[in-house]
Amino acid sequence: MKMLPRRRGPSQFTRAADGSMTLLEHLQELRSRLFKASLGVAAGMIIGWFLSGPVLNFITQPYCDLMAKRGKPVLGEPGQCNLLQTGLTDVFTLKLQLALWIGLIFAGPVWLYQLWAFVAPGLRAGRTGSPASPRRCSRPARCSPTWWLPRAWRSCSSSPPAT
Repeated sequence: MKMLPRRRGPSQFTRAADGSMTLLEHLQELRSRLFKASLGVAAGMIIGWFLSGPVLNFITQPYCDLMAKRGKPVLGEPGQCNLLQTGLTDVFTLKLQLALWIGLIFAGPVWLYQLWAFVAPGLRAGRTGSPASPRRCSRPARCSPTWWLPRAWRSCSSSPPAT
């Protein structure tokens, strides 16, 4: 028995661009995009954890060179340059912070794409569906939340237009 090909509906991007997504669908898309972005940052943090030692050495090297040139005593053994630790977990948190920053940098393309893919459908040319858009705030009374908030709520909670 031959199966008929399954007809695909419009993509999520297309539905977001033409304004046919409900508020809950927008929130679901935001949740999925945030999850994908956080997975990218977590993967970047794993890479950053292994790179945090050399990066810390690169960052502290000018300080260590300056202290050695001035003849100031450094903490620890002679010939080593250690940083002052005032708490039990200072070394761990410093390494974790460095890993997070390195992870944000390495995963930048991932989370920037997810941000753009969520925002871009609303930036389509000629789209003025929002009651709070700048074109509709021609009079000061229309910029008041008491005017646009009920209209925005009705617009977001209404069902999508039939196509």
